[in-house]
This record gives sequence, C-alpha cells and structure tokens, in this order.
Amino acid sequence: MGYIISVGREENSSAIKSLLLYLEKVMTFIKNSDVINAWKNGQDAQGVSLHTDGNNLYSERLLIGYSGGSARTTKRVINYKTVSGAATRAVNLAQSMGVKSVNPKGIK
Repeated sequence: MGYIISVGREENSSAIKSLLLYLEKVMTFIKNSDVINAWKNGQDAQGVSLHTDGNNLYSERLLIGYSGGSARTTKRVINYKTVSGAATRAVNLAQSMGVKSVNPKGIK
C-alpha cells in the first residue's frame, strides 16, 4: 500500500496520520529485554534491533545467541564485544538478565 503526501498542510497532516496508524498496526516492535525473555522461553519475537525464532537470537542479521541441550533449553549468547554497538549492547543486556556467554570460536 503506497501513500502520497501532498504539499498542502491539511492533506499532508491527514496522510501522515494515516501512515502512522498503518505503521502502528503492521510494525509492532517490543523492547529488547522482552525479545530476550521470549527467546529464553522458546517463543518468537521481533524488536527494533533484536529478533528471535525461539531458538536463536539475532542482532540485526548477526547470530548472537543460540539454544542447546537435549531440550534446546540451555541459552547462551556469543560474547561479541567489537562487532557492532548494537550487538555489544544486546549481549550485555542478555548477560545482565542471567544468560551465560561463550567466546566466539578462535577467541580464548
């Protein structure tokens, strides 16, 4: 669905309000801490920079967390500290929420 925003103030205001209502309906994002909680509980969730399918946790498109164990209930975040600011913040948040971290392969 496309929107055309006209030059006139009244039309512009109305179009912007319609666009914002549309975006609010289709783009419901939750806080990163809620995404991490959903991941810990095996549920899918979509945040602004984090998302999960319940098994893996992603910052943008980078895998930063995974599930392990026989029941896939053990959660670990990969201790990325220099990849990007968003990934570092997400890893730090998960650690503060009790998720243990592992170093990336090749890093001791």
